Amino acid sequence: MTIDVRPAPALADQGIVPPAVQVVGVIGAGQMGSGIAHVCALAGLPVVLLDMKADALDKALANIGRNLDRQVSKDAITGDQRAAALAAITTSTDYAAFADADLVIEAATEKEEVKLAIYRALTPHLKPSCMLASNTSSISQAAAVEALNGPQDFIATMIETYQARRDMVVAMLNQAQGLHCHTPEGAFYVFPSVHGALGKTTRGGTAINTDEDFVVALLEEEGVAAVHGTAFMYPGHMRISYATDTDSLRTACERIQHFCAGLH
Repeated sequence: MTIDVRPAPALADQGIVPPAVQVVGVIGAGQMGSGIAHVCALAGLPVVLLDMKADALDKALANIGRNLDRQVSKDAITGDQRAAALAAITTSTDYAAFADADLVIEAATEKEEVKLAIYRALTPHLKPSCMLASNTSSISQAAAVEALNGPQDFIATMIETYQARRDMVVAMLNQAQGLHCHTPEGAFYVFPSVHGALGKTTRGGTAINTDEDFVVALLEEEGVAAVHGTAFMYPGHMRISYATDTDSLRTACERIQHFCAGLH
């Protein structure tokens, strides 16, 4: 994954050139925030990762280090690139650390009052040219729904349909040997644990040592696509979207059950 901070062609054509990004600030040391920090640092950008909890920052740095180690082991990056990326990340619990940031990305918890408090405390510490962005937020999506005009009867039906799909997927995954899946609230995907499958071998002879091994073998042997949890800083799990039709989801879950039943 790379980051391109050059102006998009459409902006360049209009003579609009955004400020150069030389220092990036990230608010929130959770899965998304630490992932953003990881990618920016690997792209060669100095990163200030901020969280109000010092232990969350320590955990984020440890996770980033482990994920960089995996990239080195797969020859995706070199050891020198790993070291440079880690050296590019500094941590802080003080918004004043963003004084030199050219871009600050907020990736805090999905609570409106928390985000508003962050912006109020943050902005006095930013230089006038700093760009402030937010990670994808369900709050803005909810606000957009509130602003819609016209009939909205379909929303209740859609919610009911997605809830039924979610419940079916969770139930079927929990019936698969070695998997455990909790019921998400408000998401369109599930994150089942594959810890019970690690250390085993598939029917096709593939050793399952990581969540990435699991999803790659699942795709190759059963034709089911999922994303390994490590990509979301959630090792030992996989991500499956249920934003598709019920029949396809049922077939996919049946194939996952068959795949898991063959592990030994």
